[in-house]
Amino acid sequence: MSILVDIAWYLLAIILSCYHAYRGFMVQWIYANQQNQQLPAEVTRKWSKKEIIVIRCVEDAIFHFICSVFGFLSLSISSCLYESWICAKELDSGKSLLLIFCFLFGIIGISGQLPPLIQLGKFPKGN
Repeated sequence: MSILVDIAWYLLAIILSCYHAYRGFMVQWIYANQQNQQLPAEVTRKWSKKEIIVIRCVEDAIFHFICSVFGFLSLSISSCLYESWICAKELDSGKSLLLIFCFLFGIIGISGQLPPLIQLGKFPKGN
């Protein structure tokens, strides 16, 4: 029975990570096309479809995929930690903090909110 659960878990991880990758790809595709349309008429060089895909969309898709996979990996680690520490007589604050961090990091990664959260740490553009 455990093998079936593991297979289902990996299948869910792959499907959801591919969905997040597609979502990241499409967000960049739509955003780049809107930017192309808003360029003034005197601009002679716009992004080609090939450039949009290669330079913007693929990178964002890979970033979203990796963040989602790390979310599943983090949840798996938190599950393993919980199972190994459940028999312990006492759970110190460091272990409990690591368990909570891994669990929350996993939930944020799986839900697709990790990429925007990471991007919030970027420096704002100057005026």
